[in-house]
Amino acid sequence: MSEYTIKAYEPGFEVDQEKIGIEVASKWNWPFQYMLPTLKEMYSKEDFDPETVQFCFEGKKMVGYVMARIGVQEGVVGPGLVVDEGLAASLDYPRVLPEHEEAAELLMEKIVAVLEAKGVKLIQTRVTTMRENSVQLARKFGFKPHSDFPLGYKLYYEYDLCKGFLGYSTENVKAFNLERDVDTCSEKVAKFFKITEDNAKTLIQEIDTNEELISHLVIRNNGDMFGYSYTLPNDVRKDVVALYYIEATTEDYLRELIVQSVNRAIMKDGKTFIIDVVNELLLYEFLYKELGFKRVAKWGIFEKRFKKDD
Repeated sequence: MSEYTIKAYEPGFEVDQEKIGIEVASKWNWPFQYMLPTLKEMYSKEDFDPETVQFCFEGKKMVGYVMARIGVQEGVVGPGLVVDEGLAASLDYPRVLPEHEEAAELLMEKIVAVLEAKGVKLIQTRVTTMRENSVQLARKFGFKPHSDFPLGYKLYYEYDLCKGFLGYSTENVKAFNLERDVDTCSEKVAKFFKITEDNAKTLIQEIDTNEELISHLVIRNNGDMFGYSYTLPNDVRKDVVALYYIEATTEDYLRELIVQSVNRAIMKDGKTFIIDVVNELLLYEFLYKELGFKRVAKWGIFEKRFKKDD
């Protein structure tokens, strides 16, 4: 067994942290990683606690890390909690380099102990089949599945864009118009992501002016909204494209939004297309399969509760 050392955050650690995160996440169907500017911003805040980010070293080489945030954060920890839950924390699951998988267990052991010592009563973490053995490790440390969370349980369905355009009608699809559509769409986005409507409106405005935007679509009839979606490339791998948000009132409208989004992604030289299948979208697995998608991963929330003080 390798000799590992666990250390709390120190200034400068974020440089190698970003590199490790990208290397690990780049192999996932849907990669995710905080980039260096975001990490620096997070670690420069007055309320940042260095002990909530732990790093694993083999000698002088950083081989992994784990991150946690204590307290209620919009869209992170809070919506599923009741008033008397006590202090809560969100945990970003450990990321470790290949051949250092044992470091993940050491990091989990350390961060759970740190959070408990700080009075945390509930930890919630995202667990996914994209991360090898993540479910088993979460269960080993007393985490159990939890369904009520900002996005709850979801599936990833993937379409290989090399298969070509989808030949279905999209006659009802229109391009998003900021002045016409932003108010209605912000209500939907705010409800879905559990954020304020003002924040949702700002998010939508930023999306609509994003230079990397693949598609921003609505379905309207007689002034009423029947569908909305937007598609962007992944931050880590630009050849991976995803529907970050999609909602439709009927199966046909959902099909039209997916088809138009896929076809536009092909025109932007994407290689793979991901749908986050969550909430009501879980009812339409037959539709994604009909369109040529395949299920590639599962994602869910696990939680660990500590005993409350007497």
